[in-house]
Amino acid sequence: MSQDELLKRHLLEVGTITNAEAQTIYKVRSLTSNIARLRNNGLRIVSQRKTDLAGQRYVRYHCLESKNCCPEILANHGA
Repeated sequence: MSQDELLKRHLLEVGTITNAEAQTIYKVRSLTSNIARLRNNGLRIVSQRKTDLAGQRYVRYHCLESKNCCPEILANHGA
């Protein structure tokens, strides 16, 4: 199974992923590229910029098609 297929399955089942999670779980080096390909193939993914407790910024990707998508994200993106 390709990285894109693994990430798509993860997003549909879990609902979200970060770069750190993708690196740890799937050994993904460039999550941004994978997300761009998934978007180009029709998966509805939105980016949420966040800051952790140490002040480090990161992006959490949310799949609008997941049954586990956060209601707040769905409300903000018209789904």
